[in-house]
Amino acid sequence: TYENLPVYNEDGTKISYTVEESTIGDYTVSVAPTAATLTRADGETEWKGSIGLTNKYTPGKITLILRKVWVDTDADDTVIGERPESVVIKVKAEATTDETVAELITAGFTQDETNKKLYTKNYTLTAADATTAAHTWQQATEQLPKFDAAGKELKWSIEEDTVPNYQAPTYVNEGNLYTVVNVYERTEITGTKIWQDGGKTHDNTTE
Repeated sequence: TYENLPVYNEDGTKISYTVEESTIGDYTVSVAPTAATLTRADGETEWKGSIGLTNKYTPGKITLILRKVWVDTDADDTVIGERPESVVIKVKAEATTDETVAELITAGFTQDETNKKLYTKNYTLTAADATTAAHTWQQATEQLPKFDAAGKELKWSIEEDTVPNYQAPTYVNEGNLYTVVNVYERTEITGTKIWQDGGKTHDNTTE
């Protein structure tokens, strides 16, 4: 329980609260609702809001959270970047043995023909995956196997193709949260005014 939380932002809009929970062993967490604002019933003085977290025991399973963060706004938080309609994040699982991990195949992963220890699957994120966090898209994978055929933990990573007009992506991994950050590549144009008029004096000119 959290008490004495502010209800409104400085601009008068209501604050939307979200919660996150670190991975707990062999438990999968689900959040519903994913965000909440504080409300007050008629005649009551106390503002209330609730977000539910459920931990389900799923031994040998893992759910990855794929997060896309856009850094492409001006000082007024207006988007100036050229975000595409969608981005594809490639999730990679690396095993310790060539023996096929059947659960990954069932989940739609493809086993590399050359390096049979490597499995990949593409996940598409769009603006429909936007969260209450500013300029963030997020999607959870289905439950995936935690171990390979030899009983060793799978090694996970993500990869994204460079988005046009953005810098090469930066990757951050915290537990089962995998984040890719895209920074907008700004272009500056400068110009020089040259007078070819025999050295005459001119008023300041703006073009």
